Formats: sequence, C-alpha cells, structure tokens
Amino acid sequence: MGFLSPKYPPGSEPPKRRSRADVKAEQRQIARDVDLQNRLDELRDAHKQQCEEFWRDFDKTNNTK
Repeated sequence: MGFLSPKYPPGSEPPKRRSRADVKAEQRQIARDVDLQNRLDELRDAHKQQCEEFWRDFDKTNNTK
C-alpha cells in the first residue's frame, strides 16, 4: 500500500470507537424510551379500567343490561 492509499480496503475498516459521552447519551435515550413506554402502558391500562367502570356504572344506572 502506498503512502496516499487508504490504510484499509473499502469494507474492511475496523469498527469505529465510540466516545464515553456517546455511549452514555445512547444509554440515557434508551432508558427514557423504556420509561416513556412504561408510562404509556400504565396510562392505557388506567384509561381502560376507567372506561370499564364508567360503562358498568352507566349500565347499572340506566338498566340497559
């Protein structure tokens, strides 16, 4: 390989090193995503339960069932 030629042929470059800051930022992003998904799941379950209670009370009050 000559002085001006690339050190590695195309497609065989070693993996890029990632800085600690990049790794930490990715970990924080993943943790945020997981936390947000958990919150959404809890809210969806609470909403579903509230709807069921409402319709149960509605049916009981109006004798629709």
